Amino acid sequence: MEDWDLRLSPPELEKGVEANLADYDKRTALHLASCEGCTEVVVLLLERGADVNSIDRWGRTPLSDARSFGHEDICKILMARGGKDPVGLDAQNPCYEIDCNEIDMEGAILIGEGAFGEVYMVKWRGTEVAAKTIRSSIASNPRVSDFMKELALWQKLRHPNIVQFLGVLKQSDRLIFLTEYLRNGSLFDILRKRGRLDPQTAVAYALDISRFYLVDLVMLVFNPINSFAICFQCLP
Repeated sequence: MEDWDLRLSPPELEKGVEANLADYDKRTALHLASCEGCTEVVVLLLERGADVNSIDRWGRTPLSDARSFGHEDICKILMARGGKDPVGLDAQNPCYEIDCNEIDMEGAILIGEGAFGEVYMVKWRGTEVAAKTIRSSIASNPRVSDFMKELALWQKLRHPNIVQFLGVLKQSDRLIFLTEYLRNGSLFDILRKRGRLDPQTAVAYALDISRFYLVDLVMLVFNPINSFAICFQCLP
């Protein structure tokens, strides 16, 4: 399940949609609704039996997400239903290093190459993910240290329009970081393939980018090393 649609309605849930379905990061619709500030959806999901304390791969609950993004009304709703925050407000520097034995780089498929390294499609825990390498030749570059700090921030971000950061592998000759693998490619790839956009689509894209500015996430996108971070989850 690659995408969530938060525009749920009682009839849809009554048709058999499971309120506790989760993606491969164990994040449920309640996680995303809490993160997005969708109060009505949060209430609806709870009424339909959503687990208020479902835990994702990073040990975060819906309350953890609501607190991280300052959605106080949702925090009150979740706490009234027994919601807990095992992560806490003071969690710092989460661990995101992945055991090298979990990835078979020998079977990796090259899908892209840039100034700083290559991008591969690999299997991690049975799931196709993207692995971007940073060449050893720039390992001592101060920008790499800054980039690692950004990775710590990237790991905390949860949004359907932001590529999910999964973790980092450290090898003797290179640094590899894993992200969600999106078959539709990057924003640049999509625009190049589609050519001229119709006005309605162009406005929709502009609104999405504007919302990105409003939440102060632009610095993550325009770093030259990880400028591929904005990709499309799905296309109409």
